[in-house]
Formats: sequence, C-alpha cells, structure tokens
Amino acid sequence: MFEGLIFGFIVYYVSGCQVEPAGVAEIRELSDVAQTVVESAHGLTSAFGETSVQALAAICGLTIKQATALRGLINVGHDTTHLINRGVIGLRSLLQCETFNPIYSKYKQNA
Repeated sequence: MFEGLIFGFIVYYVSGCQVEPAGVAEIRELSDVAQTVVESAHGLTSAFGETSVQALAAICGLTIKQATALRGLINVGHDTTHLINRGVIGLRSLLQCETFNPIYSKYKQNA
C-alpha cells in the first residue's frame, strides 16, 4: 500500500488539493507558532538593537566591553530572525496548492 508524507503530498497536489495528507494541519500549526516566535524575537532584538551600548551596560550591569559583545549577539539574533522568517514563508508557500497543482495540470493536459 502506498503511504507516507511524500505520497500524501503527491495525492494532494494531483487531486487539486482536495485530499489533504495527514500531518498538513500540524505542519500549518507549527508554521503559525514559528511565525509568532519569530515576530516576538524580531521585536525584542529590534528593541535591544536600538539601545546604545552605554545604555545596555547600565541596564544590564555590564562593562562596555561586555555590552558591546551583547550588542553583537543581539545583532546576530536579529539577522537570524530574518532567515527563519524566510524559511517559514517558504514552507507556507510550499504547502499552497498553487505551488505544484498547475505544474501537474499542465503536464497532464500535454500528455
């Protein structure tokens, strides 16, 4: 018997996205949660990124050298949120019916 996630997605796209494979709802939910986490992390890193090194040192009780290192880490975290966001957007676009169904339909009509 044919089964599995890949086979499920093939059936999903071939059926015009009428037969949703097992696990798609969970993948969408995970994608939504990831998006929420990314947005929160982006907001936090943006807020800290706009704080001066001197203010970070004073607020966190750090030396200027430590605050500078923290600022660098915050900047890396901020850039990482953008990468993760692009991954989440890519996952969502992959799950959309419009991604593969037109390709299948075109080849089916030409066959």
